[in-house]
Amino acid sequence: MKAKLDLISSVLEEAEYSCSIVEAENGNCLAFENRVSFGFIHCYSDLGDLLRSWRAENEKTLSMFQFQIRSSGEKAWNAYSVFLAFERPDESAVALLARIEEDLSGTRKIARGVNADEDGIRQGLLPLLGIQNPPVLGVVDMVAEIRARSAGLPTKAVDAFLLDAPNSEVLRLMGRSDET
Repeated sequence: MKAKLDLISSVLEEAEYSCSIVEAENGNCLAFENRVSFGFIHCYSDLGDLLRSWRAENEKTLSMFQFQIRSSGEKAWNAYSVFLAFERPDESAVALLARIEEDLSGTRKIARGVNADEDGIRQGLLPLLGIQNPPVLGVVDMVAEIRARSAGLPTKAVDAFLLDAPNSEVLRLMGRSDET
């Protein structure tokens, strides 16, 4: 399990979290923190173990760190308990994991069954990671864009608009000289 905790740690550190292994009862817990949120990740080899143990292990971990959590001020609103099982869930397990996430006591919760590789772990931790594929906007030729969007207007009026002619001149060229 140490290798998986190291992989989780590397995924979170790439997203600018600091991480450390926590001495938990089962030895499979990782603490993480960045400037706005923090929490604990509990790892399980299978979904059955996660579903049986999550509540008790979460309570023990939160009890161990209660002083730090209470002294974290506004950041306490962004405290997470994450439960990852390295097994893909079927539909009934997905529903049970959703119930864990709906438990609003103590911390926000993320419960997932994931593949034990980097992509699976990244998928399970998506709510904690920044936007993965920010949109890339290309350069826009504004003059060509304006000409394309004003195709039904008189060309002389569009040319006058692009040359910063007074509004009255643009309206005159459009045949609307009575408007202001």
